[in-house]
Amino acid sequence: MTRSQLLESIDRYKKYTKRILLLWIGFGAILMVLLVAFLTHVKVSLGTNAFVALAVGMSIPLSFVGFLLCLHRRNLRRFGLLCPMCNKPCATPGTAENVLATGRCTNCRGKLFDAQGENDD
Repeated sequence: MTRSQLLESIDRYKKYTKRILLLWIGFGAILMVLLVAFLTHVKVSLGTNAFVALAVGMSIPLSFVGFLLCLHRRNLRRFGLLCPMCNKPCATPGTAENVLATGRCTNCRGKLFDAQGENDD
């Protein structure tokens, strides 16, 4: 991987994230509205047993967060932003400047490319 390829991957990842972020926020908002409706229905059906309603109701947003974390990892792999040595995110948009300057993974310090931008492979 070269510096220019890494820059391209980071730019593509940022554009994809901006495009898809509104979709997931909208889906999350709809999910929360459905959750409130479900909790209201459970409270009416079960009476004052709020613990059951809370336990069932909280499983839905927690599952959604777990899904988003899996999706995030998949997208990092898709855009080539996982370190080939440690398989952890090496160049997320927050750490990209450090990786571009040093040519090394921020987690394992493995060499991704030469600091001059030459291809390491």
